[in-house]
Amino acid sequence: MNRRRTFTIASATAAALVGVLAVAGLPGGGAKADDSDGPRLGTAEVTRRTLVEQQDVDGTLGHGDAVPLVNRTNGTLTWMAAPGSTVDRGEPLYEVDGRKVRLLFGDRPAWRTLGPGMSGVDVKQLKQNLVALGYGTTSGLGTGDAWTAATTDAVKRWQKAAGLDQDGIVDLGEIVFQPGAVIVASQSGHVGEDARPGGAVLTATPAATVVTVGLDASKRDLIAAGDTVEIELPGGKRIPGTVESVGASASDGGNDQGGGGNAEVQVTITPGGPTDGLDGSPVDVSFTRRKAENVLAVPVGALLALAEGGYGVELADTHELIAVETGLFANGMVEVKGDGLEPAALVVVPA
Repeated sequence: MNRRRTFTIASATAAALVGVLAVAGLPGGGAKADDSDGPRLGTAEVTRRTLVEQQDVDGTLGHGDAVPLVNRTNGTLTWMAAPGSTVDRGEPLYEVDGRKVRLLFGDRPAWRTLGPGMSGVDVKQLKQNLVALGYGTTSGLGTGDAWTAATTDAVKRWQKAAGLDQDGIVDLGEIVFQPGAVIVASQSGHVGEDARPGGAVLTATPAATVVTVGLDASKRDLIAAGDTVEIELPGGKRIPGTVESVGASASDGGNDQGGGGNAEVQVTITPGGPTDGLDGSPVDVSFTRRKAENVLAVPVGALLALAEGGYGVELADTHELIAVETGLFANGMVEVKGDGLEPAALVVVPA
């Protein structure tokens, strides 16, 4: 009679099994396992599923780093938005000589005066804002990057509503492009001083909530912009997230003089659900390291270490031992391949 010796199987990761059920002296395929003098055993179903191995990292919920908002026109600084205030599309950030400089949305900064006969990504951004603010339509302005007569008319309508000269030209320094709404972090300038081109007037963070992660640089290739992650908020609530950017260069883990910190890249993640106003709170972020789709899987506890090497599982109805090839380990399950192993079959596991 063959004897099975049982050991505890802890939850496994891709690194290793913490324990196994050892089988001593069992013959090859078709052998039967005798449980008459062994521990209490139960059964589990062989299932077909997708297994996902995840990496957990620490993140912080907030608004990202503050960036300077640079003035591009000469004059006297006459007003600035207050720290902590939120400035949305079309709203003023500051004033020069009593003329409000307004925020528009766009990834490229303003670098030139815009007017008839021009084209480029900045013209396209301006047209998108004119549509969003209700001073034109997509059908009228078009989706291209060329300035048209309809663009001039839309600019004049915007200038009239904004109290600007209705000349149909957007002067450099009349607008500031940012990717979205901002929260003013600080005032870099002082009311009454010269507002010189190139000088920072305000610093601001994106108004949209983001999660920032300092990821070990050695793991940078495991995650990319567009990837879906899971964010666990304080209190245990879990929401999806999307990776917006992964830093191209690494910093020294917060140690300015190379004092032993691990090199990190900054990862920015946009939450896909409400964050319950928990700005500044630490969060856990889980991202996928590996995935095995549409595979057969059993609980890790079903694995038996065979005397001849490798692993097997025991069918509950016939007590036949089937040698299996293991694949991905994830969440207490393991991918298995073996002749005669089918979905819905029952295998023996510790009770």
